[in-house]
Amino acid sequence: MKRESCEIQEQFPESDRSKEQFTLRNAVWASWKTEYKPNGEQGETSRPSFLDQKSEGFSQSEIEEIEKNLNVLSNSCAHLGCPVRWLEIEGKGEFLCPCHGGLYDINGGYLGGPPPRGMYKYKTWEVRENGKLYVKHGYIIEDRIDATQPYVV
Repeated sequence: MKRESCEIQEQFPESDRSKEQFTLRNAVWASWKTEYKPNGEQGETSRPSFLDQKSEGFSQSEIEEIEKNLNVLSNSCAHLGCPVRWLEIEGKGEFLCPCHGGLYDINGGYLGGPPPRGMYKYKTWEVRENGKLYVKHGYIIEDRIDATQPYVV
């Protein structure tokens, strides 16, 4: 999306669209790291308790605790790049790729279907004092022979 906005700005420097700031909505899934029991059921979630009292004005130690406990995942399926959705039924949730049925747990781990691996995780991101999550495009790619950059649809 960054490349597209630069091209538009170069081609049409005076147009209204070239002055817009491009934002990718729903391109990132953020979830609290959650343990899984041996039977596959979700266990405890690592959401910091101080978030019940505030949503901004965090100290550095609070920011570090949030970042330690947060999953920041691409919404692209590791199979062919279709956007995954969060599906919750009877209190149990999974990420589902509607294109070919890929399934992932709340941490982005592979559960089933055609994807060859878990969801892609962003490698550069931070939570700031204002409580907002800032993500830089770039993924943690597994060190495997078949590891590839994600497809983005």
